[in-house]
Amino acid sequence: MRPLDRPPKSAGEINALPPLENTEVSAHIQERGQSYAPETLVYLMREAIQLKKTLLVEMSLTFLIGRPVAGRWEGGHCERTIASLARAYGFDLNRDLRLAFRGRCMVALLDAIYAGRTRKPFWEERFGKAFKMACVDAARSLDLPGNRDMEAGVTREGNDVIDVDNLDPDELLIDDEVAKRLSQPYHEAAVLRGIRALPPRQGEAVMLAWMERHPIEGDADDTVAKIMDITPRAVYKHLEKALPTLQANPDLHAIWCGEA
Repeated sequence: MRPLDRPPKSAGEINALPPLENTEVSAHIQERGQSYAPETLVYLMREAIQLKKTLLVEMSLTFLIGRPVAGRWEGGHCERTIASLARAYGFDLNRDLRLAFRGRCMVALLDAIYAGRTRKPFWEERFGKAFKMACVDAARSLDLPGNRDMEAGVTREGNDVIDVDNLDPDELLIDDEVAKRLSQPYHEAAVLRGIRALPPRQGEAVMLAWMERHPIEGDADDTVAKIMDITPRAVYKHLEKALPTLQANPDLHAIWCGEA
């Protein structure tokens, strides 16, 4: 493999890192990660993946992509590109399209990181350009008429009538440990792939109820039922339909059961 042409800032940051096997590395990165170049964070994620240092993977990814705060993503090195392209393609005008586009960008990012530096060295050399190219590909794919309509909720499941008979809502509330595992940043690519494979309304219910942890019903304006403009029982039915599909996915089954 050819030597990487890292940006000087990133090269200096990597040279200053303590050995990643050491216990003090997490504190070192926690203190400095906010200022790290994105190429450094990609390097750290790839090294931590090889070392199976889950906490370091999660920490580096959070500095790379930011974190959700009050319904918005703040910090990180990705959101400006996502927001700019969402406006350019008109995805920002529809909540479902905006979420679908961001999800596709995150899947592309994580796929590239997990591919490793031998296959994807450019991500450790010019992250901004590599990420923008991946997001443009995601935008072009989503902009195809069939994909845009599906993600925007124009195309529904074949039967949009919700049968609420024999429905037990308590069986459709995942526990905190499962929710925590599903929401880990290093599982995001697999989880988003599984959710995107669902019919749009099922995927929306899963994202809101299980990933973003909105209450399903109640008087607040941010309940899943009010956001989706359907009854709480209809939300539970969408979750009931989605559950076996997600659990049949081998990657998601391993995460769900704590095996990954």
